[in-house]
Amino acid sequence: MRARIFRRWNVKEQDRSPWVEECRYRRDRFAEGIERLKKALSYRHQAREKVLPGSRDELEYLIFKTDTYIPHLETVRVLLGGYMAYDAAFRARKNGDEKEMLLELDRCESLFVRARALARETAGQVAGKADDPTEKYILFRYNVRFVIPIAEFCKFIKNVVAFHHGEPYWSEVDWEVITLGRTYA
Repeated sequence: MRARIFRRWNVKEQDRSPWVEECRYRRDRFAEGIERLKKALSYRHQAREKVLPGSRDELEYLIFKTDTYIPHLETVRVLLGGYMAYDAAFRARKNGDEKEMLLELDRCESLFVRARALARETAGQVAGKADDPTEKYILFRYNVRFVIPIAEFCKFIKNVVAFHHGEPYWSEVDWEVITLGRTYA
């Protein structure tokens, strides 16, 4: 059995969710990582003038990979923020604050929609330079394991938000895509 990356989340069982605390911790760590990557990227740009001609292709590849990893991490940060807002919404509901719950659900939906847009932009950035079979395969896997599940999860969040706002909530969600065919107990 594989170790869980995140603990289970149940707003009814805990006052403070260890799962959400891990999301917060990871979100902060990714912010630090993004800053370091941006600094490394600026050094790589400066190195363009100094690198030997035979090494230019390798440097450009490193710049490309760093340039696409930064928005990927930003996407993950936004996703984690969405999970944190979802948690805050149901904690507000648990405390009887319906207005706060609706505000947090709206914020949650907004964050997931933003994450979907960022993931698509990242995939587009990679697609612009995917001229080698390995890069094309990485792009394919990114779409299958990241872009499409986020889009499907956005539908789910939209349904949850619509339900709690008293609106129709029947957009079909492909759970097979979200869970990547896995079942969770």
